This record gives sequence, structure tokens and C-alpha cells, in this order.
Amino acid sequence: MSSGNLEHVKQAWKQLEREGHATGMDALFELCHPECAFRPAASRGEVLHGVEAARLFFREQRNAGADIKVSAYSFRQKGESVEVLGWIRLMGADGVMADSQGRWTYRFRDGQIVEADYSPATVAAA
Repeated sequence: MSSGNLEHVKQAWKQLEREGHATGMDALFELCHPECAFRPAASRGEVLHGVEAARLFFREQRNAGADIKVSAYSFRQKGESVEVLGWIRLMGADGVMADSQGRWTYRFRDGQIVEADYSPATVAAA
């Protein structure tokens, strides 16, 4: 059984994949509490406080020539959180490209995302 939170995140990720990072992030921002804490891959560990700070961060990244592409492998509900496993490709303004597998965790409270974290995915050894 899927929760509304899970379905909302899946829909936003469909937009991320099909329509690009800016449109997909707008869809995710619609799910967020205005004071949501963001830890995006491109921030190198910096926490962004609030939707407007995150919008500004990503806008500055795009204006500087950076490009972000993502795609999900799986979605999983864990209590009040939704976890997405997938890949991310960061193309810097300097032309340097980085690909990695990642984990995005969206923590919900009262139907809104209050924390959005990115972390590198770890692969279990066989």
C-alpha cells in the first residue's frame, strides 16, 4: 500500500526526469514546508534553510552554467519518510562532470516535507 507522501514524491520525480531539474524542483518545493531544511548534492554539505533559499541556490547554479540530471531506481516509504535511490549527474560550469549513485530522503510532518537530504548511496558487497 502506498501513502500519499510516496505518490507525491514519485510524481515530482517523474517531472525531474522528464521535464528537467528546474521544473521537477518546483514540483518538490510545492510539497515542502516553507522552512524546510535542504541538503542537496551540489551544496557540498551546506544546509539550506527554507524553500526560498533552495530556489535561490539552484537558480544561481543554473545561471553559472551548472546542470543537474537525476533518475530514480526505487522509492520506499519508511515511516514518515520517503527514500529515493537513484543516480545524479552534476555538470559544473567549468565543464567537469560527476556521476554518482545517491539516496534522497524526504522527511514529512503533517503532509509536508520538513527535511530533504541527499547522501551518496552505498552498495552492499556481495
